[in-house]
Amino acid sequence: MKYLRSRYFSSLKLLSEYSYPSSFHLFLKQFFRTHKKFGSKDRKAITDICYNYLRMGVTLRSYSLKEGLLLSLLTLDIDSHQDWLKLRDELALDIELNEHENGGDISSIIGDLKYYEEGFLMEAFNHYNHPKNQDFRPNNWAKDHADLEKGILGLPGAKEINFNQNLTNAIQVQDLSSQFLCSKIIIEEN
Repeated sequence: MKYLRSRYFSSLKLLSEYSYPSSFHLFLKQFFRTHKKFGSKDRKAITDICYNYLRMGVTLRSYSLKEGLLLSLLTLDIDSHQDWLKLRDELALDIELNEHENGGDISSIIGDLKYYEEGFLMEAFNHYNHPKNQDFRPNNWAKDHADLEKGILGLPGAKEINFNQNLTNAIQVQDLSSQFLCSKIIIEEN
């Protein structure tokens, strides 16, 4: 990744200004709308850095934003780890990294990657905490997990939608959170 230093500091500024209740993707749009100096490649790289940091979940909770963001850079495709080491020295952070160490493997520094707290996920979805999820992207999430979740997304007694049926008001396609909530609702006759 070129321009590592400037993109790191832009990502740090963006994440430090973000507050949770608002949607992050809407905040990104607004941030780039007000800071017009970023070109399309910069916007894409900064967005990747931010989402990569957020995607690492509770793994980086014990680190400050500055340290956690720097550590999350190691899982991205960096052109030269010398740039990362210079940035670490400039920030005066005490993070040990052998310059010949594999960049994608930061387990020697932070331990195992963990995305969700223990007990947060339903048992059928515990594989979402697997370290390979670092490489999944939101657009591919369902496709990447489909083979691990066959048959567990439908509610008990739900009718399967046939491909020859047209979607009408009688047929609803629900996302995972809607299905979970609907499974908790008790419907009584009369």
